[in-house]
Amino acid sequence: MKIFLFTLIATVTLLVGCSPPVIPVATAAPRVTQDKLHAAQHWDILAHDVAQRLRKTIEKTFPNAEIVPSLFVKSDETQADNPFGIAFFQLLTSRLIEQKLVILDSTCLEASECGNENDPETLILKYNMQVIHHKDRQLKYQPPGFFTLLSGGIWIVERAIEHISHPILATIPLALMADSKGISDYMLPKSTNTEVIITTSVLRNKQYIFGYSRIYYINGGDADHYQSKTSKLYKVESQQ
Repeated sequence: MKIFLFTLIATVTLLVGCSPPVIPVATAAPRVTQDKLHAAQHWDILAHDVAQRLRKTIEKTFPNAEIVPSLFVKSDETQADNPFGIAFFQLLTSRLIEQKLVILDSTCLEASECGNENDPETLILKYNMQVIHHKDRQLKYQPPGFFTLLSGGIWIVERAIEHISHPILATIPLALMADSKGISDYMLPKSTNTEVIITTSVLRNKQYIFGYSRIYYINGGDADHYQSKTSKLYKVESQQ
C-alpha cells in the first residue's frame, strides 16, 4: 500500500510540474514505405517505369499526330563518369525502344544533323541524380507497447517457473517473438541515412512536357554510384 501511494504521489507531482512546451510539438509524418536500390536490376525497373510513363504522356500530348516527335536521351559529363549514369542511359534507351518510341542518337543532336534543342519537333530527355546524406536522425524506434509486452512476457515466465511443471515451455512465446523480429530483419531492407533523388524530364522547345522524380534509400558505401567525381554530397545536418 505504501509503495502504491508513493508511486501515485510521484506521478501526480511529475504531471503537475510539467509545463506545456513553448515551441510546437513535433509530430510524426504519416507512415510510408520507400524502396531501396540494391542492384542494377533495380535501375532497370526504374527505366522501365519511366519509359511507360513517358509513352503515356506523349500519347496524351500528341493525340492526333501522324508522326510522333523523335526523342533524344541526353546525358552530360555529370552522368558519364558514374556507374548509374552510364547504365541508366543504356537501360532507358532500351526500354524506350520497347515502348515503340523513336530514339535518335544523341551525337546527331550535338552535331546539329537532325534538329536542335529549339526545334519544336525535337524532344530532349534529361535525367539527374542528387545524393543526400542525413547526419543526425534516428532510424529505429521501438513500437508502441514494446516494453509493456516485454515485461508481460517476463511475468509469464516468472509465474511459469513457480507453478508449471515444465516452465521451459513458457519461453516459447518469447522465442516466437524473437524469431518474427529476426525474419523481419532478414526479409526487409534496412533504412539508411543516405538517399538519392532521381529525376527524369523531357523538354520540347525549352518547355517541360514530362517530369518524374523518385526517392530511394541507398547504402552509404554506394553513394559514388550516383555521383560525378566533381559533384557535391548534400548533407542534412542537425539544427540543435
